[in-house]
Amino acid sequence: MYASANAPRIRMQDPDGTRFKACIRYEPYFYVLTSEASAVKEVKGALERKFEKELSRCDEVQLDDLTMSNHLSGLKRLCVKLSFRNQNDMLSVRKQLLPIASRNKVRSRPLRTHTHKRC
Repeated sequence: MYASANAPRIRMQDPDGTRFKACIRYEPYFYVLTSEASAVKEVKGALERKFEKELSRCDEVQLDDLTMSNHLSGLKRLCVKLSFRNQNDMLSVRKQLLPIASRNKVRSRPLRTHTHKRC
């Protein structure tokens, strides 16, 4: 196990009086959404290459997209789940990805244009 892994060590006692230790490993994670489902594999590969030292696991998962107006219909959205060995690794990767995500979010907003009808 890694020295800086998130894993609380718990000492417990059975009803018959025997004691034992348990170590429950926790890997902090967050999700990365892509604008198109077809780009998930490409984004996953790029993130694995760029953050190979910080990442514990990188998986494709199906999630309910609660931002959709018909989110109760059961439609799923494909996204990338990034799991880390510890909180520090997660925060350092998040710090690098947030500015990129913010720029992409601004770019994807539709331009508001006003058209005037001429009479």
